[in-house]
Amino acid sequence: MNKTFHYFYFWMLKFLMVCSILLFLAGIVLSISRYLFLRDAIRSQAKIVRHFTASDGLYTPIYTFEDSKGKEYEITSSHGYNTPIGKEGDVIKILYDPSNPEISEEDNFRNLWAVPIFMALGGLSNFLVYGGLFYFSKKRLKRKAVINA
Repeated sequence: MNKTFHYFYFWMLKFLMVCSILLFLAGIVLSISRYLFLRDAIRSQAKIVRHFTASDGLYTPIYTFEDSKGKEYEITSSHGYNTPIGKEGDVIKILYDPSNPEISEEDNFRNLWAVPIFMALGGLSNFLVYGGLFYFSKKRLKRKAVINA
Protein backbone atom coordinates (compact mmCIF):
# COMPACT_ATOMS: atom_id res chain seq x y z
CA MET A 1 0.00 0.00 0.00
CA ASN A 2 1.15 3.52 -0.65
CA LYS A 3 2.16 6.17 1.86
CA THR A 4 -0.82 8.40 1.03
CA PHE A 5 -3.22 5.68 2.13
CA HIS A 6 -1.31 5.12 5.38
CA TYR A 7 -1.21 8.84 6.08
CA PHE A 8 -4.98 9.15 5.51
CA TYR A 9 -5.70 5.97 7.51
CA PHE A 10 -3.77 7.13 10.57
CA TRP A 11 -5.12 10.67 10.30
CA MET A 12 -8.67 9.27 10.20
CA LEU A 13 -8.04 7.03 13.21
CA LYS A 14 -6.68 10.00 15.18
CA PHE A 15 -9.73 12.05 14.19
CA LEU A 16 -12.10 9.25 15.26
CA MET A 17 -10.24 8.87 18.56
CA VAL A 18 -10.66 12.59 19.26
CA CYS A 19 -14.38 12.36 18.40
CA SER A 20 -14.68 9.39 20.76
CA ILE A 21 -13.04 11.33 23.57
CA LEU A 22 -15.40 14.26 22.96
CA LEU A 23 -18.41 11.91 23.00
CA PHE A 24 -17.19 10.36 26.25
CA LEU A 25 -16.67 13.79 27.84
CA ALA A 26 -20.11 14.95 26.68
CA GLY A 27 -21.60 11.89 28.38
CA ILE A 28 -19.73 12.72 31.59
CA VAL A 29 -20.87 16.36 31.47
CA LEU A 30 -24.48 15.28 30.90
CA SER A 31 -24.20 12.81 33.80
CA ILE A 32 -22.96 15.55 36.11
CA SER A 33 -25.75 17.83 34.90
CA ARG A 34 -28.33 15.12 35.65
CA TYR A 35 -26.81 14.51 39.07
CA LEU A 36 -26.98 18.22 39.93
CA PHE A 37 -30.61 18.34 38.76
CA LEU A 38 -31.53 15.26 40.82
CA ARG A 39 -29.73 16.54 43.91
CA ASP A 40 -32.11 19.49 44.23
CA ALA A 41 -35.18 18.16 42.39
CA ILE A 42 -38.52 17.64 44.08
CA ARG A 43 -40.57 14.54 43.34
CA SER A 44 -44.17 15.14 42.44
CA GLN A 45 -47.07 13.70 40.50
CA ALA A 46 -48.39 15.09 37.26
CA LYS A 47 -51.52 14.42 35.25
CA ILE A 48 -51.30 13.80 31.51
CA VAL A 49 -53.64 16.22 29.74
CA ARG A 50 -52.89 15.15 26.17
CA HIS A 51 -50.23 13.79 23.83
CA PHE A 52 -48.55 15.57 20.99
CA THR A 53 -47.78 13.23 18.10
CA ALA A 54 -44.84 14.40 16.01
CA SER A 55 -44.32 13.65 12.33
CA ASP A 56 -41.80 10.96 13.31
CA GLY A 57 -44.55 9.05 15.14
CA LEU A 58 -43.28 9.72 18.66
CA TYR A 59 -45.79 10.53 21.39
CA THR A 60 -44.81 13.48 23.56
CA PRO A 61 -46.83 13.82 26.75
CA ILE A 62 -48.15 17.17 27.90
CA TYR A 63 -48.79 17.16 31.62
CA THR A 64 -49.79 19.48 34.45
CA PHE A 65 -48.58 19.56 38.02
CA GLU A 66 -48.55 21.86 41.03
CA ASP A 67 -45.31 22.97 42.63
CA SER A 68 -44.77 23.14 46.39
CA LYS A 69 -46.31 26.65 46.44
CA GLY A 70 -49.49 25.46 44.75
CA LYS A 71 -48.87 27.09 41.35
CA GLU A 72 -49.94 24.95 38.40
CA TYR A 73 -47.71 24.36 35.38
CA GLU A 74 -48.42 22.78 32.00
CA ILE A 75 -45.29 21.19 30.56
CA THR A 76 -44.59 19.59 27.20
CA SER A 77 -42.13 16.79 27.79
CA SER A 78 -38.74 17.05 26.14
CA HIS A 79 -38.87 13.31 25.41
CA GLY A 80 -40.93 11.38 22.91
CA TYR A 81 -42.04 7.76 23.26
CA ASN A 82 -42.84 5.06 20.72
CA THR A 83 -45.98 4.25 22.69
CA PRO A 84 -47.77 6.73 24.96
CA ILE A 85 -46.64 6.54 28.61
CA GLY A 86 -50.27 6.81 29.66
CA LYS A 87 -53.63 8.05 28.54
CA GLU A 88 -55.22 11.39 29.27
CA GLY A 89 -55.91 11.68 32.97
CA ASP A 90 -53.23 9.17 34.03
CA VAL A 91 -50.85 10.22 36.78
CA ILE A 92 -47.10 10.00 36.21
CA LYS A 93 -44.14 10.64 38.50
CA ILE A 94 -42.02 13.67 37.73
CA LEU A 95 -39.08 15.60 39.13
CA TYR A 96 -38.90 19.37 38.96
CA ASP A 97 -36.43 22.08 39.88
CA PRO A 98 -37.82 24.01 42.88
CA SER A 99 -36.12 27.22 41.77
CA ASN A 100 -37.58 26.90 38.26
CA PRO A 101 -40.52 24.45 38.17
CA GLU A 102 -40.81 24.75 34.40
CA ILE A 103 -37.74 22.51 34.27
CA SER A 104 -39.20 19.08 34.89
CA GLU A 105 -38.54 15.53 33.77
CA GLU A 106 -40.50 12.31 33.92
CA ASP A 107 -39.07 10.23 36.76
CA ASN A 108 -37.81 7.18 34.88
CA PHE A 109 -34.43 5.74 34.01
CA ARG A 110 -34.74 6.31 30.26
CA ASN A 111 -35.29 10.05 30.58
CA LEU A 112 -32.74 10.64 33.28
CA TRP A 113 -29.79 8.39 32.48
CA ALA A 114 -30.05 6.65 29.09
CA VAL A 115 -28.46 9.38 26.96
CA PRO A 116 -25.54 10.23 29.29
CA ILE A 117 -24.71 6.56 29.87
CA PHE A 118 -24.88 5.61 26.19
CA MET A 119 -22.79 8.62 25.22
CA ALA A 120 -20.10 7.87 27.82
CA LEU A 121 -19.99 4.13 27.10
CA GLY A 122 -20.16 4.71 23.34
CA GLY A 123 -17.31 7.20 23.48
CA LEU A 124 -15.20 4.93 25.66
CA SER A 125 -15.79 1.79 23.58
CA ASN A 126 -15.14 3.64 20.31
CA PHE A 127 -11.93 5.10 21.75
CA LEU A 128 -10.76 1.62 22.72
CA VAL A 129 -11.56 0.22 19.26
CA TYR A 130 -9.96 3.08 17.31
CA GLY A 131 -7.04 3.28 19.73
CA GLY A 132 -6.46 -0.45 19.33
CA LEU A 133 -6.59 -0.16 15.55
CA PHE A 134 -4.16 2.75 15.66
CA TYR A 135 -1.74 0.98 18.01
CA PHE A 136 -1.71 -2.39 16.25
CA SER A 137 -1.62 -0.86 12.76
CA LYS A 138 1.35 1.31 13.75
CA LYS A 139 3.06 -1.73 15.29
CA ARG A 140 2.44 -3.85 12.16
CA LEU A 141 3.69 -1.08 9.87
CA LYS A 142 6.93 -0.77 11.92
CA ARG A 143 7.41 -4.54 11.82
CA LYS A 144 6.98 -4.51 8.03
CA ALA A 145 9.48 -1.66 7.73
CA VAL A 146 12.06 -3.62 9.77
CA ILE A 147 11.52 -6.77 7.67
CA ASN A 148 11.82 -4.85 4.36
CA ALA A 149 14.91 -2.92 5.49
